[in-house]
Amino acid sequence: MPPRGPPTTTTELAPPPGDPAPPRQPRVAGSLLGKRRVLASAFVGTTIEWYDFFLYGTASALIFSTQFFPQASPLAGTVASFATLAVGIVVRPLGGIIAGHLGDRIGRKSLLVASLLLMGWRRRSSACCPSSPRSAGGRSSG
Repeated sequence: MPPRGPPTTTTELAPPPGDPAPPRQPRVAGSLLGKRRVLASAFVGTTIEWYDFFLYGTASALIFSTQFFPQASPLAGTVASFATLAVGIVVRPLGGIIAGHLGDRIGRKSLLVASLLLMGWRRRSSACCPSSPRSAGGRSSG
């Protein structure tokens, strides 16, 4: 029997009928890099989102009760400002469902950019809300 050299025809490249194909080896480096990238993206997104909640919670405790609920008692104003924070935390899973659906339809990168822009717009619009006259240095207009 003569020694076989490299295959020269396509029939020699294909496995014989009934012979299972050899199992493919997973690409460890590519999948590990992809997992790290997904993990880093999820970490950054979650950090930004919880930082936004942290800022809003701090502002709720220190500022919003006097700025947006000046007629209420200090305790009622603080409870009302924390209630707005609680609504945001409770509604978060619904936002995740909607964002997941939209991310699958229009793309996750586009949705990430849109959500970051909405977070910035919300933050700026809450800073531009007019305050009550009572909260402006303790002076009232009446």
